Amino acid sequence: MAGAITGHAETLACQVALDAAGRGDLAGAALDTTAETCFICGYAIPELRVGLVVCGKDAPIIEAVTSAHPVLTDPALDGWRLAPAVIGGELREECEGLKRKPGA
Repeated sequence: MAGAITGHAETLACQVALDAAGRGDLAGAALDTTAETCFICGYAIPELRVGLVVCGKDAPIIEAVTSAHPVLTDPALDGWRLAPAVIGGELREECEGLKRKPGA
């Protein structure tokens, strides 16, 4: 899956979890991520019935919760799918520190 457009951290983590669970969804699962999930992952997560997403830091320009297009949580997008609960800002400083250059 290297180089695939769906080769994002959250979709890859979901695929590993699906393989381990041996079923077609992740109902009741929680997904922790250092940064707010992108649009691609934000659509896949509810499709897989993930119940909780914990984000370390916001990324409001093109992301799936705090942007103008919240595909992860917008109930109008698909009336038949249930959006996961989202907790934002968990360990924010630590997550932001992961992107900093040493000594910065």
